[in-house]
Amino acid sequence: LLQHGKNPSKSKVLVMGATFKENVADVRNSKVADLVRQLMNYSINVNWIDPFASPNEIAHEYKLTLSDTHSNGYDAIIVAVAHNDYKKLNLDFFESISHGKPIIFDLKGMYNFDKSKIVYWTL
Repeated sequence: LLQHGKNPSKSKVLVMGATFKENVADVRNSKVADLVRQLMNYSINVNWIDPFASPNEIAHEYKLTLSDTHSNGYDAIIVAVAHNDYKKLNLDFFESISHGKPIIFDLKGMYNFDKSKIVYWTL
């Protein structure tokens, strides 16, 4: 965020995925909660979603809030779990929910986006 002129304390980040692995509801031992906490430690406004995870279970297990849906105006988007629903998403989707040029962190290497249009980082 800093490298791209974003102030972390004024940034809005979407984290997609909360479960231990793709296409399951099990949130036990998920490392994504650690990532969400780290972002929050930098005063980043984090919106966390997952189509499989239970918001009640996330609250009980990690004392964090899982949203039902995404909004828009994100400064960065982190795709942390390779759910089939996420694999279907294209660059138009990410651009539509981003504030300015999208910054996308693809932790599972699911996409192969043109880096001339966006800031794209993958493992």
